[in-house]
Amino acid sequence: MKKTALTAIFGLLLVTPFAQAQSNIEVHIKHKNTPYWIEVADRNCGATSNKINSYGYLYVWNESTDSKARGFMGTSSTSVGSACDNFRGGKAEGWRLPTASEVRFLMSKLELKSTHSILRSERNDTTQFAYLPFGGYKESTTSARLNLNRAGAYWTSEGNKRSKYASILFITSEFPNNSMQPKTFALSARCVRDVE
Repeated sequence: MKKTALTAIFGLLLVTPFAQAQSNIEVHIKHKNTPYWIEVADRNCGATSNKINSYGYLYVWNESTDSKARGFMGTSSTSVGSACDNFRGGKAEGWRLPTASEVRFLMSKLELKSTHSILRSERNDTTQFAYLPFGGYKESTTSARLNLNRAGAYWTSEGNKRSKYASILFITSEFPNNSMQPKTFALSARCVRDVE
C-alpha cells in the first residue's frame, strides 16, 4: 500500500507543472518635479520564464508588412507598442514600455555581468531581482539574432513618427547606453508600470 501511494505521489509530481514565482522589482525614479516608483517586469515580453536564458520575442517598432521581418525566428510580427498589451493583463493592469528618461535612471542601477544584467528591487523585498538577458537583436537585413549573450537591446516608448529612429536601452557586459536605433531593427521589450 505504501509503495503504491508513493508511486502515485511521485507520478503526480512529475506531471504537475510548478508555477514560477513572480518577482516584484520596484525602482525609484527621481524625476525632477515628482519622484515616483515603477515596477519592472520580471521577464521580457514573450519569455516563458524569468531565467537568464529566456530571451522572449524581438519586436520591430512599427507593425510589419514585410514578410522577411515577419519570418524572423523568435520575432513577433506585431509592433513593439503592442508588446505590453499582451503582458499579464496589458494596459488594463498598467503595463507599458519605459520612457527614455526612466531608462536613463535604470542604467545606473544595473549590475553588468558577462551574458546578462541584474536589476534589484529598491523597495519592500529588496532580495527580489530581475535578469535582463543579452538576447541580441536583429537588423533589418539579417535573419539570425546578432550578439546573442553579448548584448541586450530594449525598446523605450519614445520614437517620433516622422523619424526612422527610436530610443533604446543597449546593454553589454561593459556598459549600458541610451541611444537611437532604426525602427526596422527587432529588439527586446521589457514592460514597466507605475506603482504607489
